[in-house]
Amino acid sequence: LLVEDGTAAEDEKKKTQRALRQHLHQIELDLERTFPNHPEFRTGGDDDDDDTAPQTGRDETENSTDTTTSETKTEYGQKLQPLRRVLSALALAVPEIGYTQGMNFVCGFCLLVLESSGLGLDNDNSSCQHQLEEQCFWLMRSILTDVLPNYFAPGLANLRHDLDLLDSEFLELAPDAHASLEL
Repeated sequence: LLVEDGTAAEDEKKKTQRALRQHLHQIELDLERTFPNHPEFRTGGDDDDDDTAPQTGRDETENSTDTTTSETKTEYGQKLQPLRRVLSALALAVPEIGYTQGMNFVCGFCLLVLESSGLGLDNDNSSCQHQLEEQCFWLMRSILTDVLPNYFAPGLANLRHDLDLLDSEFLELAPDAHASLEL
């Protein structure tokens, strides 16, 4: 009996490890898709390739008020590593949810809001990043398990339920508008 329990436990461990590897792979795929136009999530940082940058028609090196420095350019994508760490920690800590697409945007938004608010963050830069990631982890865990339970769980059961409810309420309140949105 003990051998069978050991084999079952080993099989469950392998299944969990395989699921975690799949979640980590999906996180890697989604990282660069997270707010691709936001500088803190954008990879590269080469403004020359940015067609949306305003063209002044003059040499930018002559502009003495230009605040773009090599230091600023190194900040491009600075939220990708924290995002990776928080999402990976969540996939490990909440295995019944793991990682699903869309969590990256919620988590990225949380990182930006928590940092801009400065709530509970030390002024010491060496610990500030760790505190930001830790606060983001706990906020995301609460969102995933308490605020929006099963919104991001496999199958997205509660999200689908709420969207169906919203659809039926919208149909009841504004049938003409609802009909114009139907595909």
